[in-house]
Amino acid sequence: IGANNLLSYAQTFMDSTMLDDCPFGWTGLMTGRDGHLYALATNGGGASGGLYRIVHDGGWGPREVSAPGSYMPLRVETTSNPTELKISWEDIREDAMQPQNDGSSATGLGREYTLWRGVIGAWLSHAVVDDGIAGTEVNGAVRSASIPVEEGQDSYFLVSGRSDNHEGTLGSGAAGERPGFAVLDICETLGEFSPESSWATFSCGRDFELVDTHGKTRHLHEFRGKAVLLDFSAEWCPPCQEEANALENIWLDYKDRGVEFISVIMDEEVLGQDWDGRPTPAECRLWEDQTPFPSHTFHCWADPVHCTGSPCSGDRWQAAYPLYNRYGALPYNVILNQGLGVTFSMTDWSETSFRDELDKLVGSTNRCLH
Repeated sequence: IGANNLLSYAQTFMDSTMLDDCPFGWTGLMTGRDGHLYALATNGGGASGGLYRIVHDGGWGPREVSAPGSYMPLRVETTSNPTELKISWEDIREDAMQPQNDGSSATGLGREYTLWRGVIGAWLSHAVVDDGIAGTEVNGAVRSASIPVEEGQDSYFLVSGRSDNHEGTLGSGAAGERPGFAVLDICETLGEFSPESSWATFSCGRDFELVDTHGKTRHLHEFRGKAVLLDFSAEWCPPCQEEANALENIWLDYKDRGVEFISVIMDEEVLGQDWDGRPTPAECRLWEDQTPFPSHTFHCWADPVHCTGSPCSGDRWQAAYPLYNRYGALPYNVILNQGLGVTFSMTDWSETSFRDELDKLVGSTNRCLH
């Protein structure tokens, strides 16, 4: 908006040509009564176009999307089969996308909804009717599923989109908190499997506490809901520095797609040195600002060696490395899915390998309406 509030200047609000398989010919942009933006795509949803809600995946936790006043409230209707009901709900897409696997390796994110039924008058009595379903696409905004009729019962229904941030609740309603799955551990909710590696069994991402470049205490669990690449490195390790430079190129492509990179700096070379308390945040800052190599703009956390005695002797321990070190070699890398489940680990590094594995976890986020 230019001087005197005249529309003399404009910027692109949404450029769908930048995304794969995305409708175009957007028109009729408006704010709905539920607070979300809506737009029509003249080439989507058939010859007459389609109505789309413009969503983003920046929100955390449960939210009610089919409340009264919404353009797409939860719909319950009978069908030609007297023993069947059809439930229709809003396709919330990214909020119902879970990490998936084929039993041995990570695959693309998939939709996962759960249908609940309770007795009217006995609020919070709902129980699962159908779990882990994708539903049938009705149009670009709605999905549906059929469930059995309960004879002689006045029922209410809920639909939840189970995602990586599903932690045992369906959000708050007029009667209070709606209980969901009695599971607070995301790893347990998302399931476990054997990753693409020589590991005998799958391992859930265990939390650790380290300090960042500013000396601030950080936890791995801060990144639940995002894919994470852990780059275990050492300041004295030239291959590690070379790898980090390559990772910078990948990070620039994935940082806006729900991926976090963390270089965990360690020092295990103890011959002739006292490593107690090292590395430090200052060494992490040196790691980030290498010259003449590119600066590393992703996280760097220091995992110092703690020990007894000075100089360092006796038992030595660290916070992060023992939880994930399966090979005892550097450079060493671990990829975790949005539920912080280990899906890939390797001692070597390859830009193609990194991209292939990350695309399995976040491939849906750079495609329109998938």
